[in-house]
Amino acid sequence: MKKISVIIFGLICFGMSEVSATPTSVVRKHNGSATGFNDVYQEGNYLLECKNPGEMPCEWTAPPAGGSTYDYELIEAIIDDAFDQGLNQGEGSLNGVYYEWSGTDKYNVEIKFGSDMSDF
Repeated sequence: MKKISVIIFGLICFGMSEVSATPTSVVRKHNGSATGFNDVYQEGNYLLECKNPGEMPCEWTAPPAGGSTYDYELIEAIIDDAFDQGLNQGEGSLNGVYYEWSGTDKYNVEIKFGSDMSDF
């Protein structure tokens, strides 16, 4: 009986670790335009949210941990190219920064960043 309890406890802990895995940073773009966004909000180095057509670029003022501003700009350029090729989701890595993305176009996309793919 004790052995079964230990196994069940271990499975619960393993399941909880899978549920608690979260990306280290997220970019959310909604209803933007070729000229930029009207509302740009950044929370620390975790969340960058850009909404509605406007003139402001959707850019990090302080890059997320684990990469440089250049890395994140390059990842977004890679994703923009993927949209141009007709893709609407994908994943990859660049200089130790892993990313996963999905959306309808480069103005309506969510990009999740992590230190490895298990963050998703």
